[in-house]
Amino acid sequence: MSTWSVRRRDARIFYLLLSGLWLAAASGLACGQYSPAPPRVIEWATPPPHIGDGSVYVVAPRFGAIVIPLMAVALVLTPVLAGAGRFLMTLSQFINEKILDPIIEAKIAGPRLAAREQEQEKAIYDRIVAEVTAEVAAAVRDEVRDEVAAAVRGEVTRQWAGWVARRDAALAQGLDFNEPRPDEAK
Repeated sequence: MSTWSVRRRDARIFYLLLSGLWLAAASGLACGQYSPAPPRVIEWATPPPHIGDGSVYVVAPRFGAIVIPLMAVALVLTPVLAGAGRFLMTLSQFINEKILDPIIEAKIAGPRLAAREQEQEKAIYDRIVAEVTAEVAAAVRDEVRDEVAAAVRGEVTRQWAGWVARRDAALAQGLDFNEPRPDEAK
């Protein structure tokens, strides 16, 4: 495999992984070269001799010997890490959509939405009641006004008819009629 066979979408993972592996290998080699007893992992991963004279000239060739194997490790691990990352993101999305979002909706957003819906329903109900009350009040007011006006006209007509009848009767008999007119009385 060449380094150019890494997919473009996985290139960032590959180069970060490769840089990390190279940095860890260089640090391990330097540590093993300058320490009196190198760790067993370094002894296993690098060819002998393991205890050097502390010279960078000894560490550089040993590092060069493991650069290509580390690149092969990075090439093999890149699709594995990318696939694992995608799987974890898919799993996370599934958990969010199927488990967490319904719980949040039911426990947090649901009551808030229900309260908001109740407030909206109450506001609509209050508005409808106010409109109907205003319409009924206007209709009742108009009807009562018409009835009262008719009753008042009837009463005024009756009073005038009585007054005119009494006046005509008094004048026919030749008597004085001093009763005040209905619109002057009281």
